Amino acid sequence: MPILPKKRSVEWRRLLQTSGGIVLGLIFLFGFWQFSFFQKFVFSIGSRLTSIGTGIHAVWNGTYQSTDELTAERDYYRDLAAKNASDAAYLERLERDVVELEQFLFYAKGNTENTVIIAKVIARSPEGNFEIWVDQGSNQGVGVSMAVAVEDGHLMGTVTEVLENRSRITLLGDFESHIPATILEKDQTLGMVEGQGGYVLSMDYIPQNETLTVGDMIVTSGLDGILPYGLVIGSISEVNKDASEPFQQAQVQPYYDANEFLNVMIIENTLDRYAD
Repeated sequence: MPILPKKRSVEWRRLLQTSGGIVLGLIFLFGFWQFSFFQKFVFSIGSRLTSIGTGIHAVWNGTYQSTDELTAERDYYRDLAAKNASDAAYLERLERDVVELEQFLFYAKGNTENTVIIAKVIARSPEGNFEIWVDQGSNQGVGVSMAVAVEDGHLMGTVTEVLENRSRITLLGDFESHIPATILEKDQTLGMVEGQGGYVLSMDYIPQNETLTVGDMIVTSGLDGILPYGLVIGSISEVNKDASEPFQQAQVQPYYDANEFLNVMIIENTLDRYAD
């Protein structure tokens, strides 16, 4: 291993010391710069978070100062929506009233021989029962067994109970409903339309020699002297004929459902079609 002269060795040591100092200085400066950058970064992020927090706080305090105000705001718009819906339903009901009453007026003008009383439906029976209550009674001229119709003369049922200012109507589908009927323009084809506890009715006691066709229109015959002739009951949807039976039978489908109407006509028959 070569041995350096003593003078060179001292110079080399000084050079190393000087270089080391410079390196240490650079490291210090770099570290200080890094720390300053990090500090600025943290400060910047902190400032932004503080700004966001201040904004949220300001919005919350400025717009919704309390949960009570927020609840009041919600309730206001909820009530407003309910009122609009209620108004729309009321207008729709008025429109339906107008349409129904115009139809009743048309029927009354064409049937001057009968007395027509307009009644509003005030109650309906639970599902499975076939009754409604209306706001006209004995004080308005309503009597038991009168016909109850809608549209331009479609039978819905008959009056079965009368109080002073309201009446109970038994609808065609009830088991207690029995309506003397005939086929339109075939007055000799007589039968009895009876309720079956559902929407479809049964027409019984039709003579075997009568020809029935699906689609034939069934109307009241007026034979009982109470119901006027010609109120529409429905149309034949099915014919059941058994040669071994004395009568044939047909299923009758009404054109309308009584639950679709807000008003009805109570009709007093003042003309006996079959009177001598």
